[in-house]
Amino acid sequence: MPGEIRMARWTPAWFAAGLGMLFLALALMATGHGAPFAAWESGESRAILHLLAVGWIGTLMIGASLQFVPVLTAVPLALDWLSPLALGSWNGGALSLALGFWKAQPGAFTLAAVLLAIAAAMALAMLAPCVAHALARVPLARLLALSLAGMAAAVALGVAFALARAGVVPLAPGPALRLLHGFLGLGLWFTLGAMAVSLQFLAMFGLAPQPSRRSLAALAALAAITTLAALALPAVGPWPMLGAAVAAAALYLGTGAHMNRQRKLKKPDVSLRGGLWAAATLGPAAMVLVAAALAGSQTLALAGGVILLLGWLSGLTLAFIPKIIGFLTWMEVFGPRMGRDPVPPTAALTDARRIALGLSLWAMGTAILAISLAPGVSLLAQGATILLLAGAGVIARETLAVRRLAHLPPDPLSIPPCILQITP
Repeated sequence: MPGEIRMARWTPAWFAAGLGMLFLALALMATGHGAPFAAWESGESRAILHLLAVGWIGTLMIGASLQFVPVLTAVPLALDWLSPLALGSWNGGALSLALGFWKAQPGAFTLAAVLLAIAAAMALAMLAPCVAHALARVPLARLLALSLAGMAAAVALGVAFALARAGVVPLAPGPALRLLHGFLGLGLWFTLGAMAVSLQFLAMFGLAPQPSRRSLAALAALAAITTLAALALPAVGPWPMLGAAVAAAALYLGTGAHMNRQRKLKKPDVSLRGGLWAAATLGPAAMVLVAAALAGSQTLALAGGVILLLGWLSGLTLAFIPKIIGFLTWMEVFGPRMGRDPVPPTAALTDARRIALGLSLWAMGTAILAISLAPGVSLLAQGATILLLAGAGVIARETLAVRRLAHLPPDPLSIPPCILQITP
C-alpha cells in the first residue's frame, strides 16, 4: 500500500449508517413491499431500490473511499472535518428520497435533491484532490477518477430527476435517461470503484502481485468507451454500451484471476473467499443483462440487477466489512505495541465461521431472490429476503464484535476502541 494506513475517524460511522439503510430496505421487502410483490414502476419499489443503491451501497462507497483513497494515493484527505456533515446530509437525502417515492411527496424530493447535492459536493471536495495529485504516478488513480466522475454525474442527474418530481424543473426523463442514470451510478461509480478497491485488496490481503499498468489502463479506456456509449444511448441504442461493459467486466475478471493464481497466500481467509465469490457473480450478472436486452425482458433485467446489486456489489461489501474493521482496529490498538509487547494476529479478532455463515446466507438469499422474479414463483421472494436479513445480521453482529475485541481474552492493555471513533 503506498500510504500510511490508519483508521479514518468516521469510518465506522459510515459503515454503521450504510448497514442501517440495508436493514431498512430488507425489512420492507420481507414484509411484502416492492418488486416482485408490487410493480417495478410503483413508488415503493423505487423507494426500496434507492435505499439499497443510495442508502446502502452509496454510503459504503463514500465511507470506504474516505478511508482508502488517501492510502491508495499517498495523499492526505482534504477537509476531513466535512466527513460527519457529509454523512448526515447523504443519509438524510437517501431517506427523503425514499419517502418521496413511497408517499409521492414533492417536498421530500426537493429536500432529497438539496441534501444529496450538498453531501456529494462535500465528498468530492475531500476525495478529488487526493486523486488529482496521484493521476500521474498511481495506476489505480485513473479508475478512481472515473469512478468519482460517475458519482458526480449520477448524483447530478438524480438531483435533476428529483427536482422534476417535485415540479421545480421541467424535465420528463424517458427510458434512455433512466438507463443512463443507472449506468452512471451502478456501473461507473459503484462497479468501477469496487473493481479498483477489490484488485488492491487482493494484492494486499492475498499477497498477490499488483495489477499491471497495462491492464489498468485498458480497463480505464473501456470504462471511458462505455461511458461515451451510454451518453449516446438515444442515437446508437444499448448495444455499444453493453458490449464495452461486458469487455470491461471480462478484463477485470481476467486480471483478478491472473493475480489470484499468483497470490502467495495459499489459504485465503473467509473474507477473501467471499470477495472472490462476489467478483465471480459479475460474469453471470452481465450475461443475464445481455440476455434481457436480446429478449426485451424486464424480468430478466430485474434478475440481472439483483445479481449486480446484491451479489456483486453487496456481496463484496459484506465480505470485506469485518476484514476492514478488523484490520484497522488491529492497527489502531496493537500497531503501537509491536516490538514492545506480545500482540495477537489480525485473524484472532474475527470469527471465520460466523462470517462464512453470514456470507452463505447472503449468497443463498441473492440466488433465490433472482429466481423468484420469474413468473409464478414470487412467494420465494419473502423467504429470500429473510435469508438476506439473516446473513446481513450475522455480518453486522460480527463486525461489532470485532470492533469491541470480543474474540480476544481480556487484556487491560487492549482497551476496546470507540465504536464510532468520534474523538481524535
